[in-house]
Amino acid sequence: MLWWYALLSIADVLSLWFQWPGLHSIFKPLLMPALAITYLWYCRHHIQRPNNLLLLTLGLAWIGDILLLFTHFNTGFFLGGLTAFLLMQCAYAWLFFRHAPRSNTKILRLGIIAFAILDFVTILMVYLWPALGNMHLPVLVYALAINVMLFAACYNGLNRSSRHHFSGMGILGALLFVLSDSILAIQHFRPVCSTAAGDVLVMGTYTAAQALIIFHLSKPVTQRLVLVS
Repeated sequence: MLWWYALLSIADVLSLWFQWPGLHSIFKPLLMPALAITYLWYCRHHIQRPNNLLLLTLGLAWIGDILLLFTHFNTGFFLGGLTAFLLMQCAYAWLFFRHAPRSNTKILRLGIIAFAILDFVTILMVYLWPALGNMHLPVLVYALAINVMLFAACYNGLNRSSRHHFSGMGILGALLFVLSDSILAIQHFRPVCSTAAGDVLVMGTYTAAQALIIFHLSKPVTQRLVLVS
């Protein structure tokens, strides 16, 4: 079933590359429903109960996707989309923390990760700040939220056994999500490349990130490991 989502993602990216906005408006709203159906099929195939909060995150992403299609009409659509994705990031962070197995992960490792994430947020905000206008607070709050999600994904991944097939999938998905939204923010406020190239990078990383995160969180944690530095 995942190939349906993959095909839609490729079709949407191609519509952006060739600048066919009509097709993009059709494909983009289909992405999250396709991923939700794929997740439900996965749960049924593996005889496990679907996580309602995980489905809610996809619903919030779907709302955000649709609202961001209309940002050229009114900045209110951008704020609405940002709010939907903010709630989604909070839900993802909660799920990553909740599904992390207990272990004795060294504080030093998490401290280094937290410091690196904080540095990235600071650099990005310093770059964007002069162009944000009255969007300073919303963008700052969202930047903090998505990077908390990244920290949660790292915490979750580090606490899973390295032998676990899905141990790094959530981290990679979270990194791609941060990359996607960072490019989106730069393209929206201080563009540095063509619109088509920027949109392709945003959607390519976004669709991959969503799939990686969903299937990481859909896998039950069956192993625990005490990590040492």
